[in-house]
Parts: sequence; structure tokens; C-alpha cells
Amino acid sequence: MWNGGIFDLYSLLLGLQDVYRFGRTDRHNVLPFTATLVVPHWLVKCEPGLGASVMYNLLYNAPQKLMLLAGCSTVCTTVAEAAKMWNLVVLCYGASSPALSDRSRFPTLFRTHPSATVHNPTRIKLMQKFGWSRVAILQQAEEVFISTVEDLETRCKEAGIEIVTRQSFLSDPTDAVRNLRRQDARIIVGLFYVVAARRVLCEMYKQQLYGRAYVWFFIEPSRILATETAKS
Repeated sequence: MWNGGIFDLYSLLLGLQDVYRFGRTDRHNVLPFTATLVVPHWLVKCEPGLGASVMYNLLYNAPQKLMLLAGCSTVCTTVAEAAKMWNLVVLCYGASSPALSDRSRFPTLFRTHPSATVHNPTRIKLMQKFGWSRVAILQQAEEVFISTVEDLETRCKEAGIEIVTRQSFLSDPTDAVRNLRRQDARIIVGLFYVVAARRVLCEMYKQQLYGRAYVWFFIEPSRILATETAKS
């Protein structure tokens, strides 16, 4: 289960309550008095196959759909790439994949979340501030992270920062983290989803890649810490 989807659902339901509470007044005529706003929702667990299945069920069953909303990058990529065949607008509220900025590939896609590459200049500035000239990258094998790493590699090269190793994994990070230790990686940029992050933390502990001699860059650390502790 993608935890972000549950949080976003709560926000959606609160937003609908506000529309019906304040949107039908003379001052705020957001929704006509004769209209009913219906937003059916499904939790697709950040799985693109399940997301595509739900999309086709929506398209081939009444009523006619005006817009599709999707959350994580993997689902948005699959849905938006297919939705253009129906000229259907797709709004992504939590997708950060840089690939989604390609208008030729996703002509009907719009998103309210910035590209994941927006963090790379900050990463470079931190490395320069502390004099870190050799860094390593650990990434999950998803398009959102692959394209983000490609941008980071370009920026590191321009800044004269050496990438000593780039390790990737699909679901089990054990071998990838071990390779970081073999390469004597000390400054490590981690790009992976929350479930994978907990597995990385467990393996990081087993390989003793922590302490004053190591620095890890994580995305959404608060969400990692907010979820239940993984069993090592």
C-alpha cells in the first residue's frame, strides 16, 4: 500500500466538503446549485498495472469522465500515456518524475507537484559547502529515480564532483548496499520509495554504513520515520 495515497484521499474528501459547504453561496458560486460533484476513488497501491485496469473500467462505464486524477509517478506515467488516446485530461497531484515534463509524450497531463530534479541543485550546493568531492548514488529501478539520477550526474560533472559508484535495485537492496561498502562510499544519495527505504535502513545497519563517517541523503524522511519500523 502506498501510504501517500491514503493521506491524499483524506485531503480530497476535505476539499469536497468545503466545496459543498462554501461553494454554493451567493458570494462563492464555485458549484452551481443544480450540479453534483462526484469523485469516485480507488487505492491502486502505486501499482501501474492496477491503475491502468481502474482507468479502463472508468472509461468504459457510465457516466462519461471529464478528468482523471492520479498520485504517484509510476501510476501517472501509465495512465497519462494511455489517456491521450481519448484526449482525456489527467491531473497528477503527487507525481515528481522528470519524464512527465515531456509534452510530446504526455500532451494531456498536468501536475501540481514539481519535478524531482528540483532538489538536485540543493544537493550540489550542500556537497560544495562541505567539500564533498566524491559521492555515491543508491537508487530504486523506477523511471522517476533513473531520470532524476541522470540529471544529478550531469550537475555533478559540471561541478567537478566525482560519482564513485551508482548502485540500483528493484526491490531488494541487499547487494546494492554491500557494494557501497566495498566501494568505501561515504556520501550517499538515496532515491527510493518508502517501503524500499525501510529495507535500505535495515541493510545500512547490518553493513554498518552509519555514524559520523557517513552522510545519507533521503527523500521524504518524515514519511519514512512516520511508518512502522521495519523488521530487520
